[in-house]
Amino acid sequence: MRLLASNRLRLALCGLACALVTLVIYWPGLYGGFVFDDTPFILENPALQLDNPSFGDFVRAAMSFPAEHQGRWLTMLTFAANSHLGGMNPSWMKLTNLGIHLLNGLLLFLALRWLLRLFRLHFERQDLSETSIDRLALAISALWLVLPINLTAVLYVVQRLESFSNTFVLLGLFLYLKARTRLAETGQGLGKVILALVACTAVGCLAKESAILLPAYTAGVEFCLMSSALFRKQRHRIFALYSTLLLVPLAAGLYWLSTWIGTENSYPRDFTTTERLMTQARVWLHYIQWSLLPLPDSLTLYHDDFLVSRGLLQPWTTLVSIMGLATLLGLALWQRTRRPLFSLGILWFFTGHLLTGTVIPLEMVFEHRNYFPSIGLLLSLVALLAVEPMHALRRRALVSIFLLGYVFYGATTLMRAVEWGHPIRLAVSESSKRPDSPRAQLELARVLVMSAEGSTQSATLLAQAEAKMRHCMTLPQSSVVCESGLVLLAARAGRAAEPAVWDSIVRKFEGGVPAVSDAEAMKLLIECHLKRKCPDQSPQLARAMKAAMDGPRPHYLMISVNAGFASNMLRDNAMAEANLREVVRQLPDNSMARTNLIRYLIAMGRFDEADREVDALQPLNVFGSLDSRIEMLRGRSRRPGANPSPPRPKHRPHPGSSHESHHPGALLQRAGLPARDPRPSTARTGRRLPDRMAGGG
Repeated sequence: MRLLASNRLRLALCGLACALVTLVIYWPGLYGGFVFDDTPFILENPALQLDNPSFGDFVRAAMSFPAEHQGRWLTMLTFAANSHLGGMNPSWMKLTNLGIHLLNGLLLFLALRWLLRLFRLHFERQDLSETSIDRLALAISALWLVLPINLTAVLYVVQRLESFSNTFVLLGLFLYLKARTRLAETGQGLGKVILALVACTAVGCLAKESAILLPAYTAGVEFCLMSSALFRKQRHRIFALYSTLLLVPLAAGLYWLSTWIGTENSYPRDFTTTERLMTQARVWLHYIQWSLLPLPDSLTLYHDDFLVSRGLLQPWTTLVSIMGLATLLGLALWQRTRRPLFSLGILWFFTGHLLTGTVIPLEMVFEHRNYFPSIGLLLSLVALLAVEPMHALRRRALVSIFLLGYVFYGATTLMRAVEWGHPIRLAVSESSKRPDSPRAQLELARVLVMSAEGSTQSATLLAQAEAKMRHCMTLPQSSVVCESGLVLLAARAGRAAEPAVWDSIVRKFEGGVPAVSDAEAMKLLIECHLKRKCPDQSPQLARAMKAAMDGPRPHYLMISVNAGFASNMLRDNAMAEANLREVVRQLPDNSMARTNLIRYLIAMGRFDEADREVDALQPLNVFGSLDSRIEMLRGRSRRPGANPSPPRPKHRPHPGSSHESHHPGALLQRAGLPARDPRPSTARTGRRLPDRMAGGG
């Protein structure tokens, strides 16, 4: 008994030490600011600005994720709580993310401990004592906590979506493995197995839809560990369970995807589904290297310069990557009975990328997508070194390998955290690591412009910023965000942008599919002209908007922007109304789309029509989340008065890529006319920003 208590005490102390080391490693990064999608999703999301919130305000905040096809209500609610308690303080939000990450490390340890117990039961591995199991589970969890590729899931504030949804995945995995072991031993407890899967999957999907993969992860456990006679007694019940939990959601999911992928509501992309699948083969191999052997320049926030595979040999590494992944998967299937933990880890890696790495037209590369798949890679590696075969490496060799890996991963993550600890350091680092990334170059330009405020070297800094934007404009993957930044930067200096910049915008619109960021860029240029902050270049702006709208199927964001342009600059109210009604047609369940139309009708004095559209808002008023808006619109529609100019349509950003909206328009907004100091603010943000139109949930 004393020995058991002593082992538990040592285990607890080691776990506490790992948590403290993780805290120390990440601490420098807590002082950084908001980056990339943090701006539109959090900082400029008015629903999260809660001073004296009502219940309806919290409901509206929970439903405010500004992207189509996703809900993510639970995570948005945690952002609202952060905002209410501490204001728009990025450090407070990053610290919350770190707390979630540490909790996930604990849940991972518990899940792995029961996985190893189930493995011992299955293979009658009596050499695996409780102490050995605890050490192995702790080693994998400790490595995972400081794994460099997981940094963006912690310090990139909006990616709480990923880490928080995986809290429920890991909790469900732990509860499932515990109940499944009891079921194997006693034949009792199938209800707990089902409850663990159903409840944790359902709640996890409220944080982010990737939690729906939990039953697939546990199905991998069944496939790799449950082939012996000991487990065959429950096989028919387990088969029936997974027929329900996997096949039914799969059919429903495929139907749901068919309703929007490839339609006018799909994400605008310059690649086909086949090209995306070929590219992902190369991406997945990069993920494996970045997870297990990250090189100093390989891990970055931006990967928008990743080359799309246009054929099996374009580039030639596409075919090699497909063959490599097929070999790895075949090896995992072949070794399922001899090295089940190795096989399970590989299957977990593949399964973890089913949503983000297959047919859904998301952006190509983001590191946070490996938050769970990296667990599978570590499990496979540790299983090969320490568990399979039975007589693995000696203890001293294993301890040495663990310490070397832990120090290497921890030091790499610490260096990254230091970079993330200040916006200027991060921007310089990203730009030097990704010289062909438009986003990285534009972000550095933004920081240079902001640093020029009040600086004695203002002219030099602005010249460097302009050079970065011009370089960005020429990059193959760049959108018109870079050109728009040049227009705004020229306006800052009191001059008009040269014709070559506008010509580049038109060429890009004529030669490809306008992206989400393109719509945001044009919106900012229109606003700049309306506020008379830009020298009048209305003909060039009209030419650019026409090129954007002349495509075969303009995205609803661009249509919404064109409505504002038609109304406020062209004075073409018929075109503006047609655009607004088209957006409502495409997004019938979007409250902001209909609100924009109502505001237009009120401005035109068409109060009866406005009232009918307000009535159509009522079904969208979930738990009173739109009460204040509906009351305001009712008041305006029933109060005849002056007929002002129609308001510019407002909109929230479309995701650009699923759960990661990846919204470069926010970069442009700060690049041309910066309004904030580059240092992170610790004060509550009191300003209210206009709603942006998108399907909030």
